[in-house]
Amino acid sequence: MKKTTLAMGIVAVLGVSYVGTAWYTGNIIERDIDSQLALITNNINQIQDKFTFNIEKSNYDKGIFSTKLHLKVTSSQNQSFDEAATPQKLFDDDITIHHGPFPIAALAKGTFVPQMAWLEYEMTEQTNQRLWKLADNQPFISGHMGISYGEYVTAKLTSKAIKFMDNDFDIGKGYFTFSGYIDGTDMTANLQLDRLPFLSDDTYDFNVIFSDLNLSLTPLSTLDEVDYKLNIGNIKYSFSTYSIAGLDIDNIKSTGKFNYKTQDIDLQGSIDKMILESPPSLYTPNIKTLVFNNITMKQKSILNKASNIIDNSCFANIDSIIYGQQNLGNIQTDVEFQSLNRDWSRNLFDMNDMNLNDINLKQNIKFSLNKFNWHTPAGDINININLMLDVFDIYEMSLVQDPYENINAIKFKLEAPFDVLARISAQIENPNDNNVTPQQITKANQMIQLVANLLKSKSSFLMLSNGKTDGFYLDLNLAKDSDEVEVNGKTMSKEEFLDNL
Repeated sequence: MKKTTLAMGIVAVLGVSYVGTAWYTGNIIERDIDSQLALITNNINQIQDKFTFNIEKSNYDKGIFSTKLHLKVTSSQNQSFDEAATPQKLFDDDITIHHGPFPIAALAKGTFVPQMAWLEYEMTEQTNQRLWKLADNQPFISGHMGISYGEYVTAKLTSKAIKFMDNDFDIGKGYFTFSGYIDGTDMTANLQLDRLPFLSDDTYDFNVIFSDLNLSLTPLSTLDEVDYKLNIGNIKYSFSTYSIAGLDIDNIKSTGKFNYKTQDIDLQGSIDKMILESPPSLYTPNIKTLVFNNITMKQKSILNKASNIIDNSCFANIDSIIYGQQNLGNIQTDVEFQSLNRDWSRNLFDMNDMNLNDINLKQNIKFSLNKFNWHTPAGDINININLMLDVFDIYEMSLVQDPYENINAIKFKLEAPFDVLARISAQIENPNDNNVTPQQITKANQMIQLVANLLKSKSSFLMLSNGKTDGFYLDLNLAKDSDEVEVNGKTMSKEEFLDNL
């Protein structure tokens, strides 16, 4: 009897202690929640400059073991010409905060580390009735977030698979996880989605479907720079109004570093297979599928903060190109853009973001195709281009109106042997075979030489032999500050060159 009384006493003391701790924790949460929400808002707004996010709380109702409140999250575009634009609502719903140290909701999720607070959320029917019905009358999104006494956050959001019957496509189930300290240190995030479709409007009329998407982010020394890993099992593009019927890309992988504010990029990527399907037409009744196998790429973009200039380089390799049954060979490319103004290039694609008073529209840009090599069993096609431009007000299209005045320098070299072109041409003409005959290559070669002679009559600079092999050859070197031009190893006046173009 005494042992029973002692045990009941211990349980009572523990129970009172737990209730007291939970009540005390609830008071701490109530005291600090405004400052913590402000800290989270500030961190979100620091890592990007396109939008301003705002978090508001209301209907705060504290109990002994939990607190209920309403949260509203909105975003506003920082630069908008629409003065009547209102903040976009991102979240507007009730949540429950379970008080520590050992919330039952956290224990049910398998978390046994003491938690100061454990947030639970389920999207209600009132929040979005359509999503509720599409999710079989269940919450479309549910999730939780735990905050330890050391202010370490772990969170997970889960979305159910839903199907839009009227549009005949479905969104797969997915989840988002996050962990890190409230101050933004030691953060990691992961997004996984089984299926994500994008349907265009009537203007563009194309559809894109992502399958098996997995994205992991880990911030580095600052919140601006992240290490990322991206895997996409498949991407399908389908076009309805263009000659290209569809694009099917398998197993996309990309890893690297990305800085949001400076746009610095250092990445490596690969694609197992990319299939380009085109429908037969009146002019191309026998067109076949084009397959690119084992594509690898590297890209690097660096910003010079002092000059606000970006230098960009990109290398790509395609192991094989298959047309029908024919292997057309493999391709390597090495491309560079130098001295590209960050503000100019960024605003070139977003006219609404552009402020002409803040941007120097004159740009000195260098483009280099350091390497284009198409390797086949018959030989190689090589192209090298180095181009330096003055671009004055691209929005007024001055580059098109007066092209020669905007070219500072150009170097162009072309090597395309007829034997290589003839083999590729014969393969394209006979896609159902896995090889070509000498007779087919000879026929294609004769046709190419007829075209070559026609081009030669229109351009005296194009050479049809390099002294050893017949083909298309051109070696050009032109500079704006020079009155002479080098063409195929010979020098002529710039006036003569321009007159004969």
